[in-house]
Amino acid sequence: MERKENSVKDRKAWEISEQERYRLLYQSAFLKKPKDVDATGQFLLQLASGFVEDLTKEPDIELLRENISLKLTEDRKEKLLSSVPFALGSEYVSSEWLENIYCNLSAVFSEDIEKYDGTVAFYFAEKSQNLSVPERIFFHLV
Repeated sequence: MERKENSVKDRKAWEISEQERYRLLYQSAFLKKPKDVDATGQFLLQLASGFVEDLTKEPDIELLRENISLKLTEDRKEKLLSSVPFALGSEYVSSEWLENIYCNLSAVFSEDIEKYDGTVAFYFAEKSQNLSVPERIFFHLV
C-alpha cells in the first residue's frame, strides 16, 4: 500500500514539474547567464533569450498583452537549428519542436502579463534592466 502511495506522489511531482518546465525556461531568459553551463544548457538559454528578444521587438505588445501569439521567424529558426549542439536527444530538435517551444513560452508570457497590473514595459523592466519594449507614438489630428 505504501509503495502505491509513493508512486502516486512521484507521479504528481512529475506532473507539476512537467507543467512548470516552460515557465522555468522562460524565467531563465531573464537570469544572468552562468559561465559553467554545458552546450545543451547554452542552447536552451539561447532559445529562451531569443524568444524574449523577439517578444520585446513586437510593436503591438502593449496593445495585445495576453492575446499576443508570437510565432517563430524563419531567421530565428535557422539560427537555432544551426546552433543545436551535438548531444543526446539533439536529433529531436526540429522546426516543429522549436515552434512548439515558442508556443508554450508565449502561453507562459500571456499568463504572466494577464496577472500583471502595470504596463508591459514595466513588466520587462522588473524582469531585467537590459530589456526595452518599443513605445507607441500616437498623433492626434486637431
